[in-house]
Amino acid sequence: MVVYGHPDTGGPTRLGVSASRKVGGAVTRNRIRRRLSAAFRALVNVLPEGAKVIIVARPRIVELTYHNMETELKGLVGKLAEALAKGAK
Repeated sequence: MVVYGHPDTGGPTRLGVSASRKVGGAVTRNRIRRRLSAAFRALVNVLPEGAKVIIVARPRIVELTYHNMETELKGLVGKLAEALAKGAK
């Protein structure tokens, strides 16, 4: 998976999730989107207020368990938070 972010002032932190048909059928893509959204909700406090985040799911994500996906997302969001903090200064 790939995580993109953009700092913004004010407003809530927002999330967009993209999963192409390469990831799987409609049921699989929607399940991945729901899982990523749920995992992201637990990490939203790490990011600066008002950040805009886009997660692009890659086909390999189907093989991950929820715990592994959550761990990988935690690492990526942590790196994004550091990058956004550096860019804000």
